[in-house]
Amino acid sequence: MRSDDNSDMSSGSPAPSMNDFPTGHDAAALLTAIVESSEDAIISKSLQGVITSWNHGAQRLFGYRADEVIGKPVTILIPPDRLDEELIILARLQAGNVSTISKPSDVTRTARCATYH
Repeated sequence: MRSDDNSDMSSGSPAPSMNDFPTGHDAAALLTAIVESSEDAIISKSLQGVITSWNHGAQRLFGYRADEVIGKPVTILIPPDRLDEELIILARLQAGNVSTISKPSDVTRTARCATYH
């Protein structure tokens, strides 16, 4: 419950304002810490489809270390029957559209089926 001055009446502390959040270098460090500590696989790629970053969640899911995949084509992670989807995604990105992948590929490095929730 909030009071008229936006303080949390249960703790007596005011709610954080935009000035309470980090900016610049501190914000970048915070974002890096969030990505690296995430259980989710977070991967970035260039507009040419080359893997440019890889977090620990991606390592757990796919079985590759970052040094094994950074600089490689993202298609190494995609089952052959879904490669055409990557071409569509890259075309959308090159056209300036944002792309979010909600369903990762179904095969890990060791060809085990991965389970997603």
